[in-house]
Formats: sequence, C-alpha cells, structure tokens
Amino acid sequence: MQDAMTADELLALPWVAADCSSDLPRTAGLYCAISETGEIVYVGMSKVSIRQRWSMHHRRRVFGQMQGLRIAFWITSECDRLERVERETILHVSPTLNRLGLPFGQRTHRPRLTTCRTAKGEIHRSVNLDADMAAFIADEARAQSTSENSIVRQAVRAYMTVRLAERDAEREPERISA
Repeated sequence: MQDAMTADELLALPWVAADCSSDLPRTAGLYCAISETGEIVYVGMSKVSIRQRWSMHHRRRVFGQMQGLRIAFWITSECDRLERVERETILHVSPTLNRLGLPFGQRTHRPRLTTCRTAKGEIHRSVNLDADMAAFIADEARAQSTSENSIVRQAVRAYMTVRLAERDAEREPERISA
C-alpha cells in the first residue's frame, strides 16, 4: 500500500456504526468517520487500540450529533508507517474535521499563551495546545529536524509579534489625539 489512502479505499474498508463502537477492533490502525451521505469527515489513527482511541476521542460531542455516522477502519501491524499514512491520507482526502494539513494561519484554534505570577513574584508562561496543534508541531519538528520546544518557541514568537503589532496599532489613534 502507498502512504496515502484514497477516498474510495477508505469507503471500501470494513466499518461499524458509531453507536456500536464497542465492535471496533482492539488493535492498531487507521480509522475514519464517514457521514450518512458518504462524506469522510475525520481520519485518525491509534498505535494501540482503535476502540480505545474512539471511546476517548476529543471530538465525541461533534460525532454524537451526526446521524448515521459510521467508523471505517484499517488494521495494521506497521505502526512505524501509521503516522505517515494518516498524515498523507488527511492531506489527500481533506476531511472536514481534520486541520492537520492546514497552514498555521488557516487553523481555527490558536495556541493560547498563559502568563501567571507565582506567590514569590516569578513569572511563568505556558502554551495551551489542542491535539491537532500538538500533532502539527510534532510534524514540523520532524520536518525541520529540531525539537518540538523549538517549534513552539518560533510559533509563540511569531504570534506575540503579531499581537504586539495589533496592540500598537490600536494605541496609535490614542497618541495622535492626545
């Protein structure tokens, strides 16, 4: 098999109805959520258990609102290729609920930078990421042969540069009128 599955290949996979997810396999593999109209709305993977991954999915609320949703799956023992197959399939099929392949500026979630001061007066900063952003960062780190922390620092620097420029632009009229 090549590294990307086509929509036709995904639609031909064995599947179970989403409300019968206990019938999903307890093995590693690729899975996809397919709407009742046949649209592939999400592609994901699990290196351990498709059933367990689906039961703890961060999009369960969205999936629960979809009528006639089914989960197709591809079982594999090639866990080392699984991430690449998932990523390439997402890029090829462009499922509605996957944002992994989108450039940073087109994503719907931004990293949230949190700053807090401890009782001792020390400043701590943290970045809160959604699962797709974390996967994107991991992919970028591999592509650039660097650490995930380095990618996060680059993203935070870029984000803060934009926010500071926006803040300065908002304050500019105040300086002119004063």
